[in-house]
Amino acid sequence: MYPEVLEFLESLGLSERNKAYVNFIHELYEYAESGKTGGDLAGLVLNLADMVEQENLNGEQAVRVVVLGMVKQLEKVFEAFDLSEALSLMSDIASVVLYLRLTQRVDGDFLDSISGMLANVTLLVDAACSRQDGADYLN
Repeated sequence: MYPEVLEFLESLGLSERNKAYVNFIHELYEYAESGKTGGDLAGLVLNLADMVEQENLNGEQAVRVVVLGMVKQLEKVFEAFDLSEALSLMSDIASVVLYLRLTQRVDGDFLDSISGMLANVTLLVDAACSRQDGADYLN
């Protein structure tokens, strides 16, 4: 199933960075479920192996932790007023959410909450950029 999903996502025009995040999430899920990893990102996945094993996380739980970490990173990027990185990270999160929704590997309510957060942040950024003083502030 994964190759077909990745092919579909690529047809949407994912950036290389988006694809790297999706691949990482895929490999992390597989590792948490099977204890095995062998993809290009095995080293990164193994960096999280202790967390997965100590907390006895299944694939869905491990992926949730990483997605929430991405959201936390987004908060830090906004605090640093790095709009370019924030938009890139929002795109990465949206790509991961779409992958998880298509593969049904994570509960839909969790994905809905992340999608809702992204929508709200987008509205706030748009509102700030629509005002001249907001645009000056963000840039």
